[in-house]
Amino acid sequence: MGVCEKKFRLEVPNDLAAIPLIRDFVGNTAKIAGFNERVRVNIELAVEEAARNVILHAFAPGEEGSFNIICEPTSLGIKVIVREMGMPFDLSRVPECDRNGPDEDRTGRTPGICRMKQTMDEVSFHNLGKGGKETHLVKYLDDRAIGSCMTAAELEEAEKTKGAEALPKGSVSFQVRRMELAEAVEVSKCAYAAYHYSYLEYVYYPERIRRLNETGELTSYVAVAPDGEIMGHAAIKGGKEPGVAELSTAFVKPKYRGQGCLNALSEVLIREAKRRGLAGLYVRAITSHPYSQKTALKYGFGECCLFLAVLDPPEFAEIHTGKRERESLVHSFLYLNRPGTFSIYAPPHHTEMILRIYEGLGVHPQAVRDQQDLPYEDSSVRITADPNHTANIEVLQCGRNVVSEVKRHLRDLCISRIEAVYLFLNLCDPLTALMTAEFEKMGFFFAGINPGPSGTDRLVLQFLNNLAVDYSHLQFASNKGQQIAEYVRLHDPYNAEY
Repeated sequence: MGVCEKKFRLEVPNDLAAIPLIRDFVGNTAKIAGFNERVRVNIELAVEEAARNVILHAFAPGEEGSFNIICEPTSLGIKVIVREMGMPFDLSRVPECDRNGPDEDRTGRTPGICRMKQTMDEVSFHNLGKGGKETHLVKYLDDRAIGSCMTAAELEEAEKTKGAEALPKGSVSFQVRRMELAEAVEVSKCAYAAYHYSYLEYVYYPERIRRLNETGELTSYVAVAPDGEIMGHAAIKGGKEPGVAELSTAFVKPKYRGQGCLNALSEVLIREAKRRGLAGLYVRAITSHPYSQKTALKYGFGECCLFLAVLDPPEFAEIHTGKRERESLVHSFLYLNRPGTFSIYAPPHHTEMILRIYEGLGVHPQAVRDQQDLPYEDSSVRITADPNHTANIEVLQCGRNVVSEVKRHLRDLCISRIEAVYLFLNLCDPLTALMTAEFEKMGFFFAGINPGPSGTDRLVLQFLNNLAVDYSHLQFASNKGQQIAEYVRLHDPYNAEY
């Protein structure tokens, strides 16, 4: 097991005297991860702030307890988790902070949470129900975005490439192969030419692409012109264990669109996924235009979910979408190994639509009705948020307090200015059929299903935080996609025709 596969754990008492020990532990682990002294000090300070918050606020006055500091060196840097079982924390108390400048409170001091956000690349707070609470702090190794790696001449050439007219279809021959690690910078340039800076963040950092490929978290393939120029890129993301993975990070330079790069890349990646023994692949295609959806359909992917308002408005070189609103994504799935007979517990009022979606994927589960009472045990709920102002609520274990737990987390997320919240429910749990209507009373509405390996299929509901979607702006490449969108629209409480 390599260093980047290990976790280092320290348990400390809820006593400020433990702070020096915490800093030494975190600093030494950051050194193992490859950080220089200057950055290590900043990481130590950020974790110190998180630990102080726990010691001062997570326990009752005079209460003796302990909490854990977990350091995970990763291929990209380090992740530090501060895990505790103290009093519930209200996410609405997390202030909005400016990463680029000080945020001072009334005393003239910068709040600790703001200092964490200014120092670290990612800061997030996770309520795990009976599993306690976690603060996640992520710092990437010192690497540069592609814009700072390019000369003025290269930037000028990239701008020209963005506006270049597409070459005649079929006029360029190319080869599809695994990306060489040294080509990561050219892949970032390709992404810049296709999307400027509006695509997935990590693609603009060549070192991150390289390290993700080294660890297998990303498997990159490129389409290469005869002169060696990178024309396009696509990858398998995740899927180290048998299960499902994402066909992701697909883009082609504007001048090479129409040459068949994306088709050829998709074919190779599907073969790679089958070789790995994955149960399935999924793609999330934007709805600003139907081009990537068409490629997915060509290779047998079936639409199964519509995630509304997921991303900030993207920029597409030479693709004029005519809108500047949050981007919605179509989730499509391809079974590589079709499951045998299996049962689902769909809510009665959505059962017909859910079975139609499964039929489009080529499988036919049995919808079972099983009356069950909520168990006495507490629920287990996982909350995650991302920089796009969206969040996921995953119900890991449905218990007696599941409604109040989801409602509490939803309120906190809305106060924290999260734009859209997605609720994931296990379709193989009989309680999903029982509880869906209760969640819909909160304002959640149907999004679709996310298939997975046996026993892991999920029903997806979504909540928009005072956000209306203009469904006329969404573009779909098939009647099935349009049908799902219409079903979602009819159940959207913000839709005027609801």
